[in-house]
Parts: sequence; C-alpha cells; structure tokens
Amino acid sequence: MSEDGSPVVVSDPSLAEFRIFYASQTGQAQAIAEDLLATAAAFGFRADIAPLNDIAAKMVRRDEKFGLPREEEEEEPVRAGGVALRCTVTDLFHRNRSPLVHVAKNGCVRQRPFVTCPQNHFAKPSLTPEEAELFRQSPSMLCVPGDQWKYRGEGKANIVVSFDPKSVFDDDDRDIRWLLRLRKTSSKKPDPVLQVQRAMLLQYRFLFNLMARILGPEIVPGMRLVLLCPNALDSIVRGVERFRKKSRQHRVILAGNSIAELIRDCAFLSSVEQEGVSYCVEIKPKQGFLFNEPDGLEICRFCLRQYSKVMRGIVPAISPYCPLDLFSGCPQRMELALLALMEQPQNNFRIFRNGETVFSEDTVSADHCLSEILSEWFPNVGAPRRTLISVLIASLSSSIPCGSERQKLKVPGNAPCDCSFSPCHQLKKTHVKQKVEGHCLPRPHTSILKEDSVLERILRIQKLSGNSLTEASDVLNRGASKTVDGLLEEVESLTSKMTTSDLWRRVDEADPLTKFQLSATANDCSILMTFARRKVLSDDCVPGQIRVSVETMDEQKLDFDCQVSVVDLDRKGVERVTKYMKDREECLRFYHLMIESILSSAPAVFVASTTGDGEPPENALKFWRKLRRTIKPGQLKTLEYSVLGLGDTNYTNFCNFGKNLDKQLEIAGGHRFYPSDWADDGTGLEIVVEPWKEGLWDALRVLLKKEELLAMKTGEKWTLPPLAARFLEVALVPNENEVKELSEDSHLRNLPAAAASVPLKAKVKSVRRLNDPSMPKKRMELCCTIQQDIPWLPGDSFGIFPVNNKEEVDFIFHRLQPPQGTNERHWFDRVFRIALMDGSKKKIPPFLPEQGTPRYILSRCLDIRAVPKKAHLRCLAEFAEDKGDKEYLLELCSREGGSKYTEMVQSGVTVLDLFTRCPSLRPTLSCLLEMLPRLTPRSYSVTCSPLVDSQRLTFAFTVVTDLPFGRKGLCTSWLEEMESGDDVLEALASLKLAETKIDLFLRSSVSPFHMPALEERIEDPEAASIPLILVGPGTGIAPFLGFLAHRSRQRIRNPEVTFGSIWLFHGCRSRKGDFIYENELNGFLDDGTLEKLFIAVSREQESKARYVQDLIRQNAAEVSTMILGLKARIFVCALRRRFIRSVNLVGVNLLGVNLLGI
Repeated sequence: MSEDGSPVVVSDPSLAEFRIFYASQTGQAQAIAEDLLATAAAFGFRADIAPLNDIAAKMVRRDEKFGLPREEEEEEPVRAGGVALRCTVTDLFHRNRSPLVHVAKNGCVRQRPFVTCPQNHFAKPSLTPEEAELFRQSPSMLCVPGDQWKYRGEGKANIVVSFDPKSVFDDDDRDIRWLLRLRKTSSKKPDPVLQVQRAMLLQYRFLFNLMARILGPEIVPGMRLVLLCPNALDSIVRGVERFRKKSRQHRVILAGNSIAELIRDCAFLSSVEQEGVSYCVEIKPKQGFLFNEPDGLEICRFCLRQYSKVMRGIVPAISPYCPLDLFSGCPQRMELALLALMEQPQNNFRIFRNGETVFSEDTVSADHCLSEILSEWFPNVGAPRRTLISVLIASLSSSIPCGSERQKLKVPGNAPCDCSFSPCHQLKKTHVKQKVEGHCLPRPHTSILKEDSVLERILRIQKLSGNSLTEASDVLNRGASKTVDGLLEEVESLTSKMTTSDLWRRVDEADPLTKFQLSATANDCSILMTFARRKVLSDDCVPGQIRVSVETMDEQKLDFDCQVSVVDLDRKGVERVTKYMKDREECLRFYHLMIESILSSAPAVFVASTTGDGEPPENALKFWRKLRRTIKPGQLKTLEYSVLGLGDTNYTNFCNFGKNLDKQLEIAGGHRFYPSDWADDGTGLEIVVEPWKEGLWDALRVLLKKEELLAMKTGEKWTLPPLAARFLEVALVPNENEVKELSEDSHLRNLPAAAASVPLKAKVKSVRRLNDPSMPKKRMELCCTIQQDIPWLPGDSFGIFPVNNKEEVDFIFHRLQPPQGTNERHWFDRVFRIALMDGSKKKIPPFLPEQGTPRYILSRCLDIRAVPKKAHLRCLAEFAEDKGDKEYLLELCSREGGSKYTEMVQSGVTVLDLFTRCPSLRPTLSCLLEMLPRLTPRSYSVTCSPLVDSQRLTFAFTVVTDLPFGRKGLCTSWLEEMESGDDVLEALASLKLAETKIDLFLRSSVSPFHMPALEERIEDPEAASIPLILVGPGTGIAPFLGFLAHRSRQRIRNPEVTFGSIWLFHGCRSRKGDFIYENELNGFLDDGTLEKLFIAVSREQESKARYVQDLIRQNAAEVSTMILGLKARIFVCALRRRFIRSVNLVGVNLLGVNLLGI
C-alpha cells in the first residue's frame, strides 16, 4: 500500500503477494476484480491485476530470473522513408538503360516480360575478379560532396544515407530524390569484399528477375548498382559514426567496397504534382498465416516470438498486434491490428514526414506525439486517428492498378462509403464477426483479401512454404541442392520467352526448399504507403498508385495520392529453415516457462463470468485454449488458487466457464487455498460475492503468513471493512481561457470486450409504437441511420448508450456538497477538472473526462442505479450527517449485517434509492466519481438486413415498467421520450428527431446468433437448404424479422438455390392489439420466404394455444421430423429468461437433451 493508502498495481508480478485475473464479457467480473484490488491495498496486500488473456503480457521476466543467455537486440533491415526505391515505369534506371517492364504508348504497364540486366550491371551467376574490376571502371560513378549527404537510418545489413541530387546529377535524375544503401560487415571480422559484391549482385538479380515479377513491378521498387568515388565513400564512412546508436556500432560499412545501391526515396511520390507535406507509413506485416505444426499450438510465428523477446528483455511487453488480423481482410480485425501497431509499434510501424521519421518505437512514449502528427496531416478532422486507419485499410485492401484505369476509393468514415471492397460481403464469406483481443484466438484462417491487393500478393507468396516447415527441413537434411538460385538461373535462361503465368507455374512446381526461401522473403518484407495532397486531379494512370478521398467533419474533401510499395525483399538462405525450426523450439520453451511462472509464483484469484452457451468471455479465450492444450497435468503443482464464478441460473450452463476453469486448474496440479464459489445474477451477485470476499482476506492472511493484518476493523458495534483511500480531486476551472475544447465522448472510451466496432453516431429517424395503446405493455420500434459502412449481419445486436433520467440526475445534484469555492446555484453546469490526488498510484477511470460538467458526467458516464457494494456503503456512511442514517449504512456493510445487506440487494435497492432512504446523506462529487461504475450500454437486436440497407438500423423493444419502486427501464424509457403519437405534433417531432443522435456500437458474440448461409450470392447451397425453426414471443421476434428480410433478398438473387423451409412460432397477448409486424410477416408468407407462421395468443379465451410452448407440443411430430430428419436449426429469442428455459424443457421432453441442445 502506498503512503496515502491507495492501492498499488505491481508492475513486476514477481513483487505481487497475490494476483487477480478476470474474465469479463459485460464488465461485471472486471468491476469485482478491481474492487478486490482496492480492498487488498486497504488490508496491506500487494496485488497485481490483469485479464486472463494478458497473463503473458503481464509477465515481464528478465534473463537473470531464469539463467538464460542474453541475446543481442535483433537488428532489423533498414526500410521506409527513402530506404528503398518506389519506382514508376520510366525512372527505374538512368536514361539510355533498359526499363524493368515494357511500356505502352500511354505510359501504362502492358506486360511483365523477363528483365535483362542493363549494361554495366552483371547478370551472370558469379562475379570474377576481372568482372569486378570492369565494374569498378564503369562510367556509372557518383561523387557525393562531403557536406551534401545525410544519415537516414540503418538495419542489420545496410546503412542508408540521402543526398542532394542537384549536387550529383545533371540530367533528369536531379529532380528525383535518391538514397544510397551501403552494405555493412562485422567490425572484428570483415567479410571479403568480393563476397559482399557477389551477394549484392545476386540480390539485384533476385529482386528484378523473381520478386518484381511475382509481386508485380508496379509495387516493387527497383534499384541499380553504382560506384562511389573514393572521396564520397570516405566521407560517409567517417561521418555516419556520430549518428549511429551504440548497439549497432559492432557492424560497420565495408570500406573496401565502393559498390552501393542507388534507390529512390520512397517517402515522396513520383510523377505527381504535390501540395505541401508528403507522409509515408511503413508497416512490417510479418507472417500472415499459421503453420500446422505437430505441437498443435495454434499461435502465429510473430506472436510466439513475442514471448522470447519479452523473456530476454528485448521488448518490455508483448505486442497486441497479430498478423492474422491484418491479413484477414476483415475491416474490423484490420482496424484492431493497426490500433495495436500504433499502441506498440516496436519495429513494425513508422510514420515519415518528408522523409524524416516522426513516429516510431522511439517516439511512441512522447505525449501526444501521434495526435500532433495526425492533426497536421488531417487538419480540421474530428477523429484523425480513425481517419488514418480508414485510409490505411483502404490502401491495403484495394487492388493495385497496373493498367490504364486508376481505382478510386471512398474511405469509410464520416461520409457514405462507396469503396470497391464491401466489409459486409467479406464478412459473409467466412462468418467472422467478433472483436479479437490478444493473439491468435480461434478464428477462421481463410483470407478474404481482395485479389491483387498488396496484402493478397504478399500472402500468396508467404503460403508457398505450405502449412508446415517439416517438408522443407526434410529436403534440407537430405542434402538437396535445388534452391532459389536454381530457379533464378532457369528463369534468366529463358529470357523474354517466359510470361508471368509461366513464371508462377514454375514457382508452384518448385521444390519445397525453393518455395520456403521465397516465403521467407515475403515474411520479412515491409509495406510502404506514401500519401501526398494533389494540386491537380487527373485520371492519368501511375502504376502502384491509388487515389484516396476523405471528407472531413466540416465536409471538406481531401484528395490524396497513395503509392504502395513493397521493400526489404532480401534473398534468404536455406539456413533459414533450420533457424525457423530452432526458433520455434526456443520460443515454445519460453512460452511454457512464462505461463508456468506467472501462474505458479504467487497465489491467484480468478473472477470468471460465463457468456453464450457456457463459453468463456472473449478476453479469456486465448488463456483457456493455452491452459487446456499446453499445460500438462501436474505442471502447476505450486499454484495456489481460488475461483469466483459469475453466472445466471436462468441459463442452462450456470457458471460453466468458472467451473471448468476451476476443474482444469485442479487437473494441472493447482491447489485451492480458499473454496471456489458461484454467484447468481438471477438472484443478485452480491449475495454470494460479498461474503466470499470477506472470507478471502482471512484465507490470504493465513496463506501468506501475515497474521498481523486484520481481516476487518472492529468498531463499537460492527465489524467493518476498511475505508478505501480517496484518490480523486475535482476542481472548478475558474478561467474560461483554461477550459479545453470539451469532447463529450469519454463515456464511449474503453468499450466492453463484446464490442465489435468503434462507437457510432446514429441519426434517429423515427420512434413509433407497434401495438395498440390499449395494451398494457408498450412495444416500440426505433429506426436510425449510420454513415459508417460496418460489417453487421441479421441476428446481430447493437449496444445503445443510454442517458440517465434528468429528474434522477437533478435529485442527486441537489444532494451533493458543492465543491470547494463554488457556492452558486448552477455549479452543475460549470466546467470542472478531474485529477489524481498528489501521491496517488491509482488511475482516473477511463470513462471520465479530463474536464467536463457534472451534469454530463452524471447523465452519461456514471450508473446512478448501480447496486451499492459494501465498500461503497462504508464510504457513503462518512457523509451521513444524521446518526441514524450513518448507523444504517454501517450495519449494511458490516459482517453482522450480512442478512440485511442480502435483503437490500434482493429488493432492488440502488445508490439512487439510498439518497431517499438517508435524507442526511450529502457526499461530494469526487466520492461518486470514485465509487460509481460506468453507465453500461444496453443491447438490442436488429430487425432488418444489410442486403436491404446496410446503413439503416431498426430495433424493436418493450418499455420496461416493472422495476422496483415504480421505476421504468433506463434505456427504454429514454427512447420512449423520443416518440410523439399526436398527429398534430408529428411534423414537430420529425424536426426534433432530425437532429437527435444516439451512440451505439456493434456487439460481438462467442456464439453468433446467425442463420446459415448469410452471403448475398450463395456459395454453399447445402447450408442454405437447412430448415430453420424460429421461436420468439413479443419483441423477441426482432432478430427473426432480419432473418426473413435477408432470406427474401437471397431468394431473389439466387433463384437456382433450394432454400430450407422456415417456421416461426410467435406469441402475443392479442391478435388485434398486440400482434406486431403482422403485415411484414404476411408478406413473407405470400412470397414463400416463411413457410408456416404459428401464433399463440395468451389473453384471448378462444385461442387454442395460449403459449408458444403449447404450439410446439401441438406440432411435436413435424418439429421432431425437421430436427432429426432434416437437421433443422432452432433459434429462440425472448426477453424473459424463464421463457427460454421453458422452451428448452419442452424440447428436452420431445427429443431428449442430447438431440435438441437449444
């Protein structure tokens, strides 16, 4: 515990006395875990907290901990910002030299013939001394003045310098920005000059005659070999040393080698009239697919190597970036990959401005570094980071033009998207729709990249090695002599007779070792995307370039030319096979060592919720797979643990993940130091959670032999929990000039783990009542539109951010103590600054703004209807002015008042109700900010299909009116206020709604609620033929409206496909007053989309079936035949959980639990 009593989150887990891990889908488990952390500090324990998927990321071990030899920091190849040439067709070489490709009259690429080496550039397999001497006498000699060059960077093998072309060239090349790349060698044991020159010549041939033709010359920058005059070489050799990092000085420029590579600066566009600054983004994507190795561990090479780097201290933490996300082609996952690269760029993400590095792993720690760069790049844009991500996704996903037509892209963002790639269409191919956290979670590995996009071209070459290294390793062990050099000689011998198709055919027929070498080259390449504003727009084709258009928030249109290049295509030797194999073995050893040590070095407390049909939450999936597949029985014998499971008895698999986790840890050898327990959200989590937490501290005190720490503080009457240390201070911003631009979107930060999209602003079009006003339950429909083109599907749900009731907010406001220095009546609308108290080690909750008004914070950020925890009651008791109110609160939070606390939770008392029960309660605003959880979004299923309109969303909901103390549902009552049923006010209501916006986001699910065969053009007729049985009472019919609308469009566009029949069981109170969407359902019956519609009416005496369960029993024979004979799928959606249990019970009685499984 720190000096001020605030909880300390231990940066090195080895210092923690116990660890808290949580698996949370909606945030409940995380909130309980954070509460445990705060209470642990109050008791004097040192604790560490992390989601289960971040166990490895929290494990920052150094080599001395395990006696491992320290590895030198790996030096990466130089790239980006002018490190390698990005070529147009005409400037690949100097004048009077052979072009890389044939050029048509209009300046566009016509074909990709064999590349013959130009004069003075040798193309023979080896370089003899005579040939080397001839090369030195070549007229292609550069004399760079000693004061005209500039150090640009270096990698393991090369140093790159730039120079002023006007001081060197006197022809057209003087208008082109150039770079020189010089080879390095060991300072202690230099490589022979002739060996280096041969390698440079071989690389030259490999690049032009193989990689340029396989990937496409429009994206592979060319180079040419030149001679440096002795004065220029000597100036560079001596001058660069003062700019180099100490860690790289063990390798130096080979002074005796005057041959250098002349390349054009890729940080600038070619053949375009630029305006202002040129920006370049470099991404090193790494291997984009999984090897199918015998160890069965599904983790990509990049993610696996992160464990080794963390263990050796090369990087401080495991990067959240996973190449599988970037290469997936799914915009959601690509966005996650790019965000991860920006968060931890390591050596894989850089931004250059006019050739100078402005963002990299060396600058990421600088405050506001990236924000300032993007604000300059995208001026007057409200979300520049999101704009950059959209631009990068468009550039990486689009087909690279190599003909006369330039592809135009409209970036998804503030303006409607008409880009050539459809995220929804891509999603339908693989049914991927989930937010992916961490590394290599279970997901389809089939790429949905657009053909001829830069990522698709790279992945095509990467996959040449196949799904395993075993075959290439076997060929190498047998002493096979065929390598990529043999393929290169074969290609060169055929000269211009070989087309690109012929070349690819020979590549496909090559031996495994050759394919591996090509694949290894693609695995280590870099992608450069250079952007520049244009003065003049034209449709002239420039190979490798695309145009990206962005509309800013103020409707300003920005046009950028983007040139895409692939660099660092260095030839890899056959020894890489052995390196890859040994590398994987070593990384696996580090991986197991890390997992074992993080779980065994200190007692662990797991707080685990369950989602879907008993599955683990998404932020625990990776850990769960590792625990089951890689941890052997008995391996964790030193682990002391306890599990608190969160679940709901209204669902079949109550606390399934928590119980499975508890069992698996026991199998792995763990020992429970404190009994595990299972909390039921159906009756109130706090009923189990609070007593379990009280006993936990006694168990930890005994286990850690810290008897001097008291479990509870004993007062005159009650045994009370410790009073949590205060850590926030709220101060009025007195000067309006100090008020920052208020951005009231802090409630949208740190979305729940279930979020599958960024927050969206939706315009409300209408809110209408669906049933008759005479009905006691009010069923309504919300219709809104979004501008972003996001990949959603029928059956998906969206989280809507509600707003607290204004009357309830005002009620709390009048009960708060005014902050110091504010005596005025309307301080609630003044701007305040939220900051940490001096010396506090805690963090400001991410959903709170740095500056904001109390009205905004209480209305949108905090859940004033939250169930009070005992720690909250203990804090509030300090602000009760009446002795009776204080005694009431202290008794509720005491050990002796456990039964009364349980009664309070079961009765539905919230923090808001405490203000009514205790009239003298007058807390401070900072107390509420520290105590109250965030206001969580509410989920609603869409009733429409993206095939009808991907930017129009409709939701059906029932206004909740049966909450304790006569309250209405928070979100449904807020949406209800947007309705106006009066015809006279209809026009005014439309004007009002025109400016009304709500915040929402797409939710993901471990078990997606999707019908089979969702693609617009059916690719799997067998899946489309599966019958569907849909069961939904009331507004539970909502997702099935989307199913039917989607299937109706599919039937029109796929007349040759035989679709399975669809039966719908629906329940309502009255056919005349409560049968919602009657016209729509009758329309689906008429066009054949819906085969049968069964209606149960519960409030009409003449009805033959009052409940949906009765309808299922009456049609038991047909339902059984559809399920057992036709393999029908059953979907059930209902507001009441007991309805789902009842339908499930009916199904069990009909078919048996092993056959139905709904």
